[in-house]
Amino acid sequence: FWKKDNILGYKMTWLELGLYLSWVRNIKEKQEMLVITENILEYVDKQWDDEEEKVKIYPFAAVLCCRGLLEQKEYQKAEQISDKAIKLLTKNNGISNLLELLKIRIEALEGLKENGVEVSDLDRFIKQKMALEMVEEEYGYKECELFIFARIKREIYLDREIIQRNRKAKGMTQEELSDGICA
Repeated sequence: FWKKDNILGYKMTWLELGLYLSWVRNIKEKQEMLVITENILEYVDKQWDDEEEKVKIYPFAAVLCCRGLLEQKEYQKAEQISDKAIKLLTKNNGISNLLELLKIRIEALEGLKENGVEVSDLDRFIKQKMALEMVEEEYGYKECELFIFARIKREIYLDREIIQRNRKAKGMTQEELSDGICA
């Protein structure tokens, strides 16, 4: 199922897309992973209008994609994608993957600068990165890639809790609730 080229033809929630990304990040062939993550970013842009949903998955997909782009020295594209993800996070008061995206953006800007492209705001991004690193150090906040998977687990747990609470409020057993669903 995951290998199908048309998987992004399905309507997927951020939870499902997060699970898909967990598989994608383990692909050994870097070019294949890059193509898939670029497709995921395009999918999220086209399919999701709700930025509160988009901010749950786009930054993580952007990190995976940009790492591949940096390996291929595609600095301009990595800078554009990381910029878009950072703007999405800041607009929606998010922090997930922000430090990693800042590091990526800095590396992309430095790569562009080495190639003779005039860049602006590099110093500002370096200061922002340093400030976030200080917050990490001072408060013991450690951002990691697995943050998205903790978020998925929490969301699934909350869904289970809501179903359980509603079932009990209606005085139903698990068997009564699942009657007709489970054979």
